[in-house]
Amino acid sequence: MTGEILAEGTIFQIRREGTLAVCEMKNAESVPPEEGARCAQLIRSTLTGDVLTRNSDYSALLIDVRKGPPAFGPKTRSELASIFERAGELDFTVGVLTSSSATQRLQFGNLCKEFASKVSLVGSDESQLTNFCKDVERAEPPIQE
Repeated sequence: MTGEILAEGTIFQIRREGTLAVCEMKNAESVPPEEGARCAQLIRSTLTGDVLTRNSDYSALLIDVRKGPPAFGPKTRSELASIFERAGELDFTVGVLTSSSATQRLQFGNLCKEFASKVSLVGSDESQLTNFCKDVERAEPPIQE
């Protein structure tokens, strides 16, 4: 992990890589659901307060959940929905890099479709997602499932 660290918790790190904001999840084995929800709140407040803003100096957000839990619960979903809703309101590019977990891809895919369908992409191909986030000059990006 490289770049300026914006926020860090038990199961995540948010950092700047050039003009890209990267939120990388890690699955700490013994983290109770309450801690996961607390981390989701911190992620939401950092991203909506520092990254997903009008006139942001970030070009895109890449959320890397490959090392994260294979699924998230309702409290975490609520926090994530706020992030994707804000991204959709601002037409802010968001890529979600998932593991091979079908549940993970489905959950994040549903968030993207519901809140940010024109500016988001979900998939497991790292180079495709990185390029998607770096190429912010597109009309209507596809959503992968």
